[in-house]
Amino acid sequence: MSSIQFKIYPAPRALQADVECFRLCRYEGNEALAIKVSLNGTPGLVFQQPEAGPTIKNITALSGRHTGPTPTLFVYGQNTERTVMQMAEGPFTMLQVIFKPHGLNTLLGLKASELTNSSLQLNQLVGLDLYS
Repeated sequence: MSSIQFKIYPAPRALQADVECFRLCRYEGNEALAIKVSLNGTPGLVFQQPEAGPTIKNITALSGRHTGPTPTLFVYGQNTERTVMQMAEGPFTMLQVIFKPHGLNTLLGLKASELTNSSLQLNQLVGLDLYS
């Protein structure tokens, strides 16, 4: 059984007013994982780099709210309930930018409250094809 590794990197000086930190998650195993997500009230951005196929199969809240496969690059708002990310089998790398509560609005012009308990594919927000 392989382990999952998380590393936290501080935001560079130019981003410290809006970005709390960067979190890098690496998994080199082959088993599917369930990762419990704790509440912290901060929005963020996630970039998934799967070895093969989508990394996050779905996200389920304790209330039963369920989201299907997540896009490779997405932003999310604050969560008001605990969730569990069901990860696909196989190795992956995932980078998360954890914004300060106002950072999503400052950097992308989007209020985190508009994304409470949800996410948005980043190219829907900026109007560009970011996946080519």
